Amino acid sequence: MIEFEETLRRCRKPLLSMAWRMLGDREEAEDAVQEAFIRFWQLDPAAENPDGRFSLLARMVVNRCLDQLRRRKRRMLIPPGWLGERVAPENPETLLDRRDLESAILKTADRLRPKQKAVFLLRDVEGYPVKEIADMLGDTENGIRVNLHLARKNMRKWLKPLIGGPESR
Repeated sequence: MIEFEETLRRCRKPLLSMAWRMLGDREEAEDAVQEAFIRFWQLDPAAENPDGRFSLLARMVVNRCLDQLRRRKRRMLIPPGWLGERVAPENPETLLDRRDLESAILKTADRLRPKQKAVFLLRDVEGYPVKEIADMLGDTENGIRVNLHLARKNMRKWLKPLIGGPESR
C-alpha cells in the first residue's frame, strides 16, 4: 500500500497535466487519472517493474482520454493560456498574441484523429520522447513517428490560413 501511495504522489501531477491537455477539461482529466489509478491498484502492481509504473499509468490515462475523445460529440472550447507559461512576455499584447496562438493550435488539434492528437500533444506539447510515447500507447516507435508526421502535416495545413506563412509550392 505504501508503494501505491508513493506512486500516486509522484505520478499524479504529470498525469493530470497530460490528461488535461488532451481533454481540455479539468474534471474529465481528474476522472481519467482517478480511473487509471483505480485500475492500476486493481492490477496489483507490486509485481510490476517499479521503473515501468509511470509508463503503465500514462498508457492507462491516455487510453481513457482517447476513449473520452471518441465519445465526445460536442466541440470543446479551450481556455487560452492553459499550455502554461514558457517564457515571460514582454508586454500584455505579446501575452495576448501567444494565448491566441495557443488557443488556435489546441482547437486545431481537436480536428486530428484521436491517436494523432494524443501523439501530437504528448510529443510536441508535453515533450515526451518517442520511445516513451510508444510505451504509453502500446505502439511501435515507427508507428508513433508516422502518426506524429501526419499530425504535424495536418496541423500545418489547417493552421496556415489562421497564422499565415510562406505560400506552398
